[in-house]
Amino acid sequence: MTYYQYRFSLGSGLTPVIKHLIIVLVSVYLFQKIMEISLPEIYNYYFIYYLSLVPILLWKKYFLWQLVTYIFLHGGSSISSSTF
Repeated sequence: MTYYQYRFSLGSGLTPVIKHLIIVLVSVYLFQKIMEISLPEIYNYYFIYYLSLVPILLWKKYFLWQLVTYIFLHGGSSISSSTF
């Protein structure tokens, strides 16, 4: 007779790709919050300017990486249009 032993593991029903994606999202979120609090000028200009999806930069300056990097950012900050 075969007995199945229940094993508890964090995220047992998730694939490795999903687990890595969650780790990256949480890491970027924490990094973003630390940057926002400790270095707001650098955060608002460089971090948001280069990584968030800004359509005018995508079309005019060809910041194509923004199509991938914007998904990892979390809302709450905005940059003014005067920086363009």
